[in-house]
Formats: sequence, C-alpha cells, structure tokens
Amino acid sequence: MEAKELVNCPECSNRLHSHAAFVGQPCPSCGTVLRKHGEDRRSSPRIIKSIPCILYVEGDYDRISFPAKTIDISDSGIGISYSIFPLPQNAIVELEIVELATIRPSVVVWTKEISKIESKSGLRFIRPIQRTSPPTA
Repeated sequence: MEAKELVNCPECSNRLHSHAAFVGQPCPSCGTVLRKHGEDRRSSPRIIKSIPCILYVEGDYDRISFPAKTIDISDSGIGISYSIFPLPQNAIVELEIVELATIRPSVVVWTKEISKIESKSGLRFIRPIQRTSPPTA
C-alpha cells in the first residue's frame, strides 16, 4: 500500500494534518482558510458588498437589461446574483454599477443556478477598475 503525501498550505507551504484539503479548513500554522479552487484567483482583495446593478446581455435582436445585485467586488472581478437564466460561461456581458458610476464589459467565468429563479455568476472585468489616488499637493 502506497503512503499518501500530506497536502501543503498554499500560503505558508507547511504541511496540513490531513491527506486531503477541505473547503473552509484553516491551516494550523498560518490560519489561511482553504477555498474550493485553491487560493483566491483574484489579484486584489474582495470587498463583500451588496449593491444593485444592471446586467446587459446581447439578445438575438437587441440588448436586454436585467436587475442584479453584487455579492462581492474587487478591482479585477465581481460576483453577482440575478433572477434570469444562468449565463453561459465565457459569455461577454456589460455590468452597470450605478453607485460607482461605471459600466464594465465583463467575461462570465463561472455560473451556478441556485434555484429555478435565482442564479449567481462570477465575472472578470475586461478592463480592471483603476483606483484613483488622492491628488498630490
């Protein structure tokens, strides 16, 4: 019987005390919480915030708008919840975030149908949000 190698923490590289990493399991050395797909793939931190937005999808004959709500947001992507059919992966949509006064073309990275009337998707901005620095004196 072959011995299985222990899993390493993606943050501190210390060995975990199991042969399989579980979602939500903290590393005993550094406390990093393991995610479903390994470490967070967004390059900037996520801000958990629920704000209304408008999702624009190209239809067969015209552009259709749907209300949506943000789940989390970062400079490079956003998680949204909406009440239409699940968006296909790799589709290009536009997302208007009224509170930030911005419209961002985005690529659908993942989609999950929560119920018959609710879906969630992760979008990656084609052009990341540029942070503005305060004016210098």
